[in-house]
Amino acid sequence: MADKRETLASAMEDLHALQKQGHLVVRSGEIDPVGIKVLKAAGYLQSIMKGWYHLSDPSSRPGDTTPWTMSYWSFVQKYCEHRFGSDWVLSPEICLDLHAGSQVPVAQVLVHAPKAGNNAVDLPGKRSLFDLRVRVLPEQDKRTQLSNGLRVYTPEATLIHMAENCYNTQAMSVAALMGRYRNVDVLLREVVDGAHKRAGNRLVGALKHLGMDAQSKRMEDGMRRAEMDLRKENPFTGEGISVVAGAAPISNMLRAIWQRDRQAIVDLLQAPGPPGDVDAVLGQIDDIYTHDAWNSLSIEGYRVSEELIEKIRSGSWDPETDTSDASSRDAMAAKGYWNVFQSVRQVVKTSIEQGEPVSVRDTLSDWYQLLFQPSVDAGIVTQGQLIGYRNHPVFIRMANHVPPASEKLMDAMETYFDLLDEEEHSGVRAVLGHWLLGYIHPYPDGNGRLARFVMNAVLASSGYSWAVIRLDQRKRYMEALDAASFGGDITPFAKLIGEHLGDRP
Repeated sequence: MADKRETLASAMEDLHALQKQGHLVVRSGEIDPVGIKVLKAAGYLQSIMKGWYHLSDPSSRPGDTTPWTMSYWSFVQKYCEHRFGSDWVLSPEICLDLHAGSQVPVAQVLVHAPKAGNNAVDLPGKRSLFDLRVRVLPEQDKRTQLSNGLRVYTPEATLIHMAENCYNTQAMSVAALMGRYRNVDVLLREVVDGAHKRAGNRLVGALKHLGMDAQSKRMEDGMRRAEMDLRKENPFTGEGISVVAGAAPISNMLRAIWQRDRQAIVDLLQAPGPPGDVDAVLGQIDDIYTHDAWNSLSIEGYRVSEELIEKIRSGSWDPETDTSDASSRDAMAAKGYWNVFQSVRQVVKTSIEQGEPVSVRDTLSDWYQLLFQPSVDAGIVTQGQLIGYRNHPVFIRMANHVPPASEKLMDAMETYFDLLDEEEHSGVRAVLGHWLLGYIHPYPDGNGRLARFVMNAVLASSGYSWAVIRLDQRKRYMEALDAASFGGDITPFAKLIGEHLGDRP
């Protein structure tokens, strides 16, 4: 028995050393075969393909794809470096989504390499990697390397060399990437120097379609001066996508998503009349607290009783003298929920009295800190750790969506606040305010609870009823969120919210 424990402990030391180097993927030879065998048996490694493994969590439930989702791009990078050294690059179509800010694993990743074998490798989750042999790679200045080590076409080379049908199959990613150019000279130079006449003509029409008239004209004039044959064409076939020239790709992507989804919500949620008497609205909010808190906390995996919730509500929760109160994770979560609930109540009151929409921009960071203040009081985290957004990747269990990288959060959140401020339909603000906050996932923890508070602050202050998502609807709720984030269909989520307006115990 001791030998087995020693073997596992030794293998975990080796695994820990690889993790400290940033590895999420292990290749045969990096840990001895016996070590890999015991780590697999203990649930710390799962197979990707012969000789390759990704890190896992022994507590993962059957069917949980989160560990593989976390490791997907790390595997692609490490596998390609192992096989091709530095002589490889992802296809322009894959680069397009990556440059636009997506980290979602694709169904098939296509790799270009001179030493490729034109082979498909099956991967977990019905995904695959195809290595396509190419005679030569693009010139070095047409390629770059992302922070995670993936070798990609530059944004300009991506837009020039991607397949024409990307304007339709990946329209929002194209729009998001093109919108980054306040000045298109760097893009024009690539077109002219490479004599990319057809791609240039598509770019002229695409920029015009996106409302980037000045950029389109600059591209057109530059091609004309270079005596390139101009046959303007609009490669987009769908409706126009609104972009802000010069904005970060993630910002334009979020704007495109909002524009795509808002009408479906308008059709499902009829705009209410003005909110009722403020005292009546606050009375309804107070009446729903216990029902709402129990369900919202239970959805997140906390096990809290209605008795505990009422104890906190009455002020009899006493962590300073009661050690069980002080040490209970569930109790701290319930206390944090009560803190935020009281703030939301006040925000709704002020909104109705002043006749102004709720400003999520002015309240969200305060709500986050209130949510985890009990953990600060217990010495588990510091106040400083609750300031700002996450600085590391996060992954959502049992979901296909991968939130944006931490370095994109400032742009993403500013756009999120702008979209809420610009939206006139309160139903759209509530539904997309909830969903998009979960899509961005700006905080290390608490995003789901905060998203529901955002939704209900908007609903209760604008004439709708408070919506309680019941625990028995958790599976449907999570599937609806993933359908919107991964499948681009907001309708199931909007229907779910509509059905739960005014839900009572």
